[in-house]
Amino acid sequence: MNHNSEKTHGIRNVRSVAVQAVPIVILAVIVVFFEIISDGKLLTSRNMKAIFNNMFSIAIGAAGVSFLMAQGNLDFSLGGIAGLSAAVSGIVAVQSPILSVFAGILVGCACGWLNGFIHAKLHVASIITTLSTAYIFRGIQCTLLDTRAVGLPASMMWLENRNLKLVIMIVILAICGVVYTNFRFGKQCKAIGSRAEAAHQSGIFVDRIRIAAFVVAGGFAGIVGFFFLVRAASVSANTGSGFEFNVLLAMLLGGVSISGGTSTRYRGVIIGSLIMAVLSNGMTLWNLDVTTQQLIRGLIFLFAVTSSFDRKNLAVIK
Repeated sequence: MNHNSEKTHGIRNVRSVAVQAVPIVILAVIVVFFEIISDGKLLTSRNMKAIFNNMFSIAIGAAGVSFLMAQGNLDFSLGGIAGLSAAVSGIVAVQSPILSVFAGILVGCACGWLNGFIHAKLHVASIITTLSTAYIFRGIQCTLLDTRAVGLPASMMWLENRNLKLVIMIVILAICGVVYTNFRFGKQCKAIGSRAEAAHQSGIFVDRIRIAAFVVAGGFAGIVGFFFLVRAASVSANTGSGFEFNVLLAMLLGGVSISGGTSTRYRGVIIGSLIMAVLSNGMTLWNLDVTTQQLIRGLIFLFAVTSSFDRKNLAVIK
């Protein structure tokens, strides 16, 4: 019995190491592939800056969504939240550049709270909730912009600073990593993902934690929306489009389980964001048109979801 138990434990350890190594292997493969395809342009200093700009928004969005995915929830409204936050930030910036930052974040938090309330209190599945609110947020964004683009005041152009963005990204990733791993909130999110009923019986306020996770995800999407505004120096009806799929695909490619629970690891946020940033940039260097890039993302997303699906737990997306 002891011999069999040790053998089983050893097999599980090997499988665990193999699963953890997959995202690193994927990153290595796509870096080598696109470096060859682009004739050495992928890893040039100029192109690395473009990769960083892609990773910045994806990593911040993924850091917020990590708490949701730990619960076994998804958020398909991130793009709508980022776009609406960018629109509000742009409008407020005309009056007060400083307040525009907080306005974008507050709008993101408010949108996240609405998602959380509908999901937790009205008992609507997260995927249905966020797909529905995504259209609502996008509709409000278009209404505010009234088919016109809102420009960024010249006094705020300095915010498009790579060093500033690097510091912001590192701080956000570090803080979320510590909270996710060591603090009660992160542990409670994973407990809910493992088994919500058991989490409730252990004294966790499940509904509150679910709503709080949506608020965090929305707030971070608001930050991303503000920097979408800064980078483009304007915001339009298309701002934030596709952002949610880039984030979710990054999480899955990083090895974050769609089923949630205690098995989810925060390091998947970082490695997945880098994979997605390289993948997006590499396809552009390969001169693939937008339609082909969307097709490839869709196929990868389907494969990643299928691989992450926990067949022992049919209630994957709660």
